[in-house]
Amino acid sequence: MRLLNDWKQNKEVQQILRDYTDGDKAQLSIEDYTTNLVFDTMNQGLIPKTEIQAVELNLSLEAMLLRM
Repeated sequence: MRLLNDWKQNKEVQQILRDYTDGDKAQLSIEDYTTNLVFDTMNQGLIPKTEIQAVELNLSLEAMLLRM
């Protein structure tokens, strides 16, 4: 959102900001909101696809208990 706010003079960016703040997309779940926002931003060429990386974190309860 910070990057989009910096480029808010761009008409495509203005439309994305409207869609995700006041439009139907503002009502999406957090997961769908984030996914759709990244997808729409990439489609406008605002974020290079190489900068988007999936992240996953797995924790083991046993490992956490051993650290305590």
